[in-house]
Amino acid sequence: MRKLPYGTAGGARWVAAGALVAAAGYLVACRSGILASRSDAGTDTRLGFVDGAPVPPCVPGSRELCDGYDNNCDGVIDEDVRNACGNCREFCLPAAELGTLDEGAIRVTADDPANPSHRAGVTLAQSATSRRFLWAANHTDNSVTKFDMATEQEDGVYWAGLDPSRTAVDLDGNAWIGGRGDGRLTKVLWDKTTCPDRNGNGQVDTSSVQGGKSVLVNSASDPLADECVVFSQVTRSDRPNIRGLAVGPDGMVWIGYSDGGIQPIHPTTFNRGPLYQGRNVPLWTADGAGVLRVSGTADTGGAYGLVVDSKGLLYVAPVAAEERTDLPCFDTVSRTWLAIYRRAARCSYGIAVDGKDRIWTGSHIDCTGVGLFDPAQRRFHTFAVPDSVSVSPGATSAVTLIANGGAGGLAGYDSTGVAVEPKTGHVWTSFYQQGYTGRLELDERDLAQSHWRFIGTTRTATGELLPGVTTDLRGVGFDTAGYAWTLGLGSDRVFKLDPATNQRAASLPEGKAIGVGAHYTYSDFTGSTVFNFTAPGGGWRHVFDARASCAKLQRLHWEAYVPPGTSVTVRLRVAAVGASAPGDWLPDQATDGKASFGYPTDAGGADVDLAPYAARLEGGPTEVEVRFATSDRKVRPVLHVLQLVVDRGSCVY
Repeated sequence: MRKLPYGTAGGARWVAAGALVAAAGYLVACRSGILASRSDAGTDTRLGFVDGAPVPPCVPGSRELCDGYDNNCDGVIDEDVRNACGNCREFCLPAAELGTLDEGAIRVTADDPANPSHRAGVTLAQSATSRRFLWAANHTDNSVTKFDMATEQEDGVYWAGLDPSRTAVDLDGNAWIGGRGDGRLTKVLWDKTTCPDRNGNGQVDTSSVQGGKSVLVNSASDPLADECVVFSQVTRSDRPNIRGLAVGPDGMVWIGYSDGGIQPIHPTTFNRGPLYQGRNVPLWTADGAGVLRVSGTADTGGAYGLVVDSKGLLYVAPVAAEERTDLPCFDTVSRTWLAIYRRAARCSYGIAVDGKDRIWTGSHIDCTGVGLFDPAQRRFHTFAVPDSVSVSPGATSAVTLIANGGAGGLAGYDSTGVAVEPKTGHVWTSFYQQGYTGRLELDERDLAQSHWRFIGTTRTATGELLPGVTTDLRGVGFDTAGYAWTLGLGSDRVFKLDPATNQRAASLPEGKAIGVGAHYTYSDFTGSTVFNFTAPGGGWRHVFDARASCAKLQRLHWEAYVPPGTSVTVRLRVAAVGASAPGDWLPDQATDGKASFGYPTDAGGADVDLAPYAARLEGGPTEVEVRFATSDRKVRPVLHVLQLVVDRGSCVY
């Protein structure tokens, strides 16, 4: 501790920041500049001021406050109370060091050649993203198996209603499962550390793995016995058959019913919107040049599959055979049916979207290969398998490009599941009658020059079926490492395919048996569609749990590099504590007119006024989520710092 000689009564002495002034044995805290003076009578006249405020006296043994003064007379200012950014703001967070990243985000250093901001922070990964788990519907067992694609091991199993099939992964990485036999919708949290302890026994009761197989905890009599199952309900008693599930770029989950209509459900509050059925929807058919134009109206039917593009447009693969010429389109923002696009033939099953918001479909019933709808060009195409091709493992062929989604091609090569490879844009599909996975290597300069590659997923190198396996493949998805995964009704196995070799991956040379029975799964069961095409980007999340209950949230301050074509958004909520569920994300689209706060492009720093939301953010720690997005992964935004600033005016220390 530094003691300085005291001057005349009422005088003052300039001192260095952090020093203490000694006055007749009475210490007065000093911050910067002069301060501290004592009258001849020995009373503190508080003649020193900093920023217009009097300097408080220090009291030996008192608690140190983060206020720029030495409160406890130990000669050190603000020891052990400054935040991670080295100042007294509440909740300063250097994003490059703290917080939790998902698979789409990475930390970047200031000297990284790919970091044009030259400041450390968090940015988007340049590789394709997904989540580490796939969710395989065990439709005859009324359950879904959670499988870790990184470790190639099961991680859990959950009862999910009668005849589960359709699966989706939401923007938080959690799984949604729809039942075809009862219309039950189930949500399972992927991260077991976030599952609530609902029964208060001090642990999370959830499925575990014993002897390499997952053990079921919940059941039809108690669906929520597994505490990682946070929602399990029949969403509509008049719609006992869920055949479509998809997640929008705003995070909303959409349900498609085979009895007709689609319905939104909020991913955390589980509030359900109305049922939307299309009546007198504009019907688009091809003119003489193959370009779609409005030609009348029609009604939408039942759903067999759903997908949402990056603009929030939802497309439906119809369930009825006679309606598989149609591709209905619904705007999830305005909540209106926009169009029914009609192709020449009944060619639809699985449904996917690519990076250009084009829609791809399986080709069952009348077509072969896969179908494409290009909304920008208002055209359908069928990429058929040529009649002349002789298919064998590793074989390649040209495509037969058929205009207006017409029928044709090699008999028996209609397809079911379909997905777009994030890294290359190639389209993968399941030839379910043959045991082959087709890989369409797209030539964007001339679609007619595209090629098919045939991968013998369930076959040996010479073309025979693997022992214990039949041909029926359904879903296709991708992991973060770029491997393709497929499964289906032909066995209890999941197959891992290596895009570099177009063969089964060496780590699983004959696939791997998982779950119970076969797997009727072909929707976005790995999350590769939603995280790469519907809502491309990555995320960073942190729970700020140090705020005193008396402190009121005032504003959020953040600093980021956000070049044109990219975006950084933030939302907040009360975090889950113990058995309590988290609060709603704020801002809320319905209440506040927006679903997140956006960072201004090219701004050096920005503030978000949290006062209007402060009351809704009380009651627990504050969880913050930042999402990154870009139209080109070569151009990436970077988050440097995020701070929550609070008002401590009502606090008493």
